[in-house]
Amino acid sequence: MLIATASLMASTASAVTYTWTQNPSPTWSGTYAWSTGTNWAGSTVPTSVNDTRIEIFTAGTLFPSTSGTLTSNVDLGTSGAFTLNRLLWTGTATGATGTGSTFLLTGATLNLAGSAPRIETSTSGTGRPAFIISNNIVINGTTLLLRNSTTNRQVFQINGAISGNGGVSTNQGGYVDLAGANTFTGDILLQGTSGGALRIVGNGVLGSGTYAGTINANAGATGGQTLIYNSSAFQSLTGTFTSTAGNEGLLVNAGTVSLNGTMSAYNGNMRANGGTIRLGSAGALGTTTGTVTIGTNTSSVVDLNGYSVVGKTVSLTGGSLSNLAIGTTSTWTGSVFSTAASTITTGGTVANSAASIALPNALQGGVGNVTKEGSGSLIVTGSLGTPQMRINLGTLRLTAPGTIMASSGTFTTNSSNQANFTPTLAFGQSGTYSFDAWLISNGNFTTDSGTAVATFASAGLGGNANKTVQVDVNTSVTVSGSADLLGSSTSS
Repeated sequence: MLIATASLMASTASAVTYTWTQNPSPTWSGTYAWSTGTNWAGSTVPTSVNDTRIEIFTAGTLFPSTSGTLTSNVDLGTSGAFTLNRLLWTGTATGATGTGSTFLLTGATLNLAGSAPRIETSTSGTGRPAFIISNNIVINGTTLLLRNSTTNRQVFQINGAISGNGGVSTNQGGYVDLAGANTFTGDILLQGTSGGALRIVGNGVLGSGTYAGTINANAGATGGQTLIYNSSAFQSLTGTFTSTAGNEGLLVNAGTVSLNGTMSAYNGNMRANGGTIRLGSAGALGTTTGTVTIGTNTSSVVDLNGYSVVGKTVSLTGGSLSNLAIGTTSTWTGSVFSTAASTITTGGTVANSAASIALPNALQGGVGNVTKEGSGSLIVTGSLGTPQMRINLGTLRLTAPGTIMASSGTFTTNSSNQANFTPTLAFGQSGTYSFDAWLISNGNFTTDSGTAVATFASAGLGGNANKTVQVDVNTSVTVSGSADLLGSSTSS
């Protein structure tokens, strides 16, 4: 018997780098194809393989001095795709050189493959041009690193859609912007220099609007990074979201982000600053660690959506803490601070649209006035640490007697929707409720049915409207000062 043995040797070619050199001066303009040799160093056209590395310019390349757009068209590859391992954009700006200019990549789909694939900007100087990729991108079986190594906020934006079963990561101090209808199903890792971020912009989305992957915004050795949502499109996050204590893992500047996934390891902070953070599941805000900030923009909203929050702190700095899920009560058992004029909204402004928010640990100290909106109830146990509490709609229900507001604190009831609702200040237990003044333009105050006796200490009743106190049978109200009283009551 003759046995023949064949020895097969696999060889791995070294990665090959191709350098784009086409740099019109003094103004970027025109469209230049990848298939044209004179656009490349050595007139060598790149090859579409797993280990191809593309460098756009070199570190010493000077950007143009006037605004313009240079379009680089990827017209290579098979089946409409060009395969590569790395894409690096570099160059140098001096002074205002390059300000307002754009390097625009267009054409075939970019298939990122091979070991540790990445797309990266590494320019230097000031006045750096924008780097915008309009190509679709495919990533399978691995994680694509998107790295903006600048910290002066150079624009690095991908307008095309990223698809495939791979994920993406960031690890530097600049912003990486995704503006496409992304469908990739792998995880997102945000890690590296503090201040860096992955931003969803324009009308971009993750997971076609419902992203089920894991988002890890844990701080690295030099800080943490943030998922910033600047898109006008609705986004649901149904996977696991983690963030290290002290790191702001989520910032919503526009649109609505619904938290429908697992947040049990989210120990960081989050902020609504022009957009809406909406709870979509129990425990959607994570652990008791960290602060939820409702930003200075009046369109900033945290919508509890009928769910309750255990332990976490909320800081009201200008927007609205809301529960818009009709017929529900959301309880926030952590600390609630008001540091600027803010709103608490319970339900809508039409009939049968009421919802409630309960604050069992009081509305704690702050310098910001709070306005109660919505047809439902704000239920507070303890004091109101705010210089002024205004009830425009619905009911503010105080469940425990005591010093409700410090000296000079003022209640105001003044309905902005008097045709449908009368603002009401309600008291749930017998005892003395101390506050400085109640200014009445339109409204009532009541006690709950039963035997509650409400005594108002140092409560000057001001305003031009009739001062009416309405109580149920077998209840008593004591008012310091003159008032018009209905029901069983005494006045002094």
